[in-house]
Amino acid sequence: MMERLAGRVAFRIGKAIAPPPVPAPIQDEVDAMWRDVFGKLDLAHVRDRFFADGEFVLLEELVPAAFVARMLAEIDTARPTRSRVPWIRSAQHVGWRTLQRIAPISTAIYRSQVFVDWMTELVGKPMQLKHPSDDHACATYEYERAGDHMRFHYDTCGCDDGASYSQLLSLHDRSTQRLLVDLHTKDGQPVERRSLSTRAGTLTVFCGSKVWHAVTPLGPGERRVILSMSYATDPSMPPWRWLYENVKDAMIYFGPASLLRGGR
Repeated sequence: MMERLAGRVAFRIGKAIAPPPVPAPIQDEVDAMWRDVFGKLDLAHVRDRFFADGEFVLLEELVPAAFVARMLAEIDTARPTRSRVPWIRSAQHVGWRTLQRIAPISTAIYRSQVFVDWMTELVGKPMQLKHPSDDHACATYEYERAGDHMRFHYDTCGCDDGASYSQLLSLHDRSTQRLLVDLHTKDGQPVERRSLSTRAGTLTVFCGSKVWHAVTPLGPGERRVILSMSYATDPSMPPWRWLYENVKDAMIYFGPASLLRGGR
């Protein structure tokens, strides 16, 4: 009975999501950009680095500055949701439901089949987009108040271990804040911690359930903005789990309005 009830609620939430299509010229432009930047990479070398570091790689200033500036400009028009969980995290966010309505370039970045195909080649598993109503599929993390941070955690995004992959695209970073990653926490090798700066345009890719990661506190007068994307080998979830993930995200990230009105 509870399974049926969860399914009905999940269906009603998902039904409210009818994102507009990305204008074809924008999607074509974004696809061309991805083809250009990936064409300059040695995929075999990147894959070697990725697996040697326990399914983690950082590609510095990969996305051209002009694209990054346009993405940041469209995101700056949104009304982010401010959230804080004491001793765990504080930042402000714009969820996927909202981005699909107001940020066509960012939406095209995530939806690009060129990017999905490249991710598939990189990890050696077929990657799939998350559901349009999954606010964590593609969202912003904006650190703009002194002390904003995130403690160490894994990204499972409601998926089984090893099924979900995260991509962090830096849109703005004038800060002393650092991305901390612990590599090899689950493969029996010596754990290695890295402290990384993420200049605008930098793309970080990792398996969410294998890389233990955090963000150090932001300093006074600083700002850092990240577009966080997520793909999965199998993004499907039973209704109760799907509902749990959406309600949890609404409560601690995007606000209850993200469930009731499809975002702010």
